[in-house]
Amino acid sequence: MADADAGSDPFAAGIQTVHFEIDAMPGATPIGASSSPTGEPWALLEVNVNALLEGAPRNVELPTSEADIGPLADAGVEDFDADALVALADEHRDTPAQSDLARFHVLFVDGYYLEDGVRNEAVLGVSLGDTGIIAMFAPVIGTGALSRFVEQTTLVHEFGHAAGLVDNGVDMVDPHLDAEHGHHCDNRSCVMYWLNEGPTDLREYVTQYVTSGDTVLFDAACLADANAASP
Repeated sequence: MADADAGSDPFAAGIQTVHFEIDAMPGATPIGASSSPTGEPWALLEVNVNALLEGAPRNVELPTSEADIGPLADAGVEDFDADALVALADEHRDTPAQSDLARFHVLFVDGYYLEDGVRNEAVLGVSLGDTGIIAMFAPVIGTGALSRFVEQTTLVHEFGHAAGLVDNGVDMVDPHLDAEHGHHCDNRSCVMYWLNEGPTDLREYVTQYVTSGDTVLFDAACLADANAASP
């Protein structure tokens, strides 16, 4: 695993901009980048990043079109462990470190997560520790009417991990850690609930989101933690 990226803490003092560099392999182009009916492909992600940063607002920089998504070379494999993903990011990351910039690198790969040497076909995305690297697994996200929302909700969930939720660098104001399932929220309605990492349960969660119209997916406890962490 790569060392922590000192510039991947969006709550750090002096941060003015949260920047997302997004790269994709052939066949793994983000669904929302080309099919968003609103013309704002990352709207759900942006709303939720801004909600977490409400205590200390920052500029949020995201690609505005498919043309702004960088190419990832086809690695010639279908399975990626954490080390392979870090190596891929190291090879392709273009955003230089800056003292006022929190940078996150999102890799859309045409393959699956390799966990302890075993392919896991239920992992939609992963956040790799403190590296600022998020990987999205296109074959698991799939296609269909809800896939654009599954993709965005997965990004919101993994950004929550990358930003330090739940008790993963950001302290909790009130206890809401699901200790049995690692750094996840114990509220089933929160995007950080552990089952929302799997494709079946996340699709059920997304269906509830679509019908409710509530675009902020973090619950009050996660938002309170983020607000308390803001300088």
